[in-house]
Amino acid sequence: MHFKKASIFLGLILAIWIFGCAEERKIEIPTQEQITTEQITTNLVPPDVEAKGSAFFVGFNDLKVIVKVSITSKEIVETPRLKGNIKITNIAKAQVGIDRVTLEYLDEAGKPIGGEPEERIVMGTRSTQWGYSWTILWPGDVTQKSFDVPIPMSVIKEKSLRRIAVTLVYNPSFPVDEVQHAYLEQETLTLPVMLNTDFNI
Repeated sequence: MHFKKASIFLGLILAIWIFGCAEERKIEIPTQEQITTEQITTNLVPPDVEAKGSAFFVGFNDLKVIVKVSITSKEIVETPRLKGNIKITNIAKAQVGIDRVTLEYLDEAGKPIGGEPEERIVMGTRSTQWGYSWTILWPGDVTQKSFDVPIPMSVIKEKSLRRIAVTLVYNPSFPVDEVQHAYLEQETLTLPVMLNTDFNI
């Protein structure tokens, strides 16, 4: 009887000791806040580029990519950002109202470079920072804005970017009423750019 109790007691002590050792060997994975990072900035090539369409003249300047990486692993820890300025000139013969502006990243073959849902570009709609809620331009008028938008990690890792397609959705005549909102036109211009070849992650 005493032997049975002693065996149970020893078993309990052994279980507690094993559990304690297991707790001591517990590995903690660092959270996003605990990772030491550095920010790397590189210009696109060229940093300034422009294109002319039938209704608009569009120019980019000071294009740069901002990437945040872990100092230890050199892995990208956040969705990279594309920053720059855009200048839009109305070269049509009539007053136009810009409804929205969107960007799309293209590879060498002119195909869109995909990204994760959270990496999709959310610029250009009336609810975004662009604020194009019927920006009205007379012939020769110019509008300029700075932007800071996501760029898919695949663009950075594969260095596949060769062009940025700018699509302007607009009403070709003003003033407009609610019925005329259904008669929007759009023009897409492609501007040749790529990552700096010296940029390595």
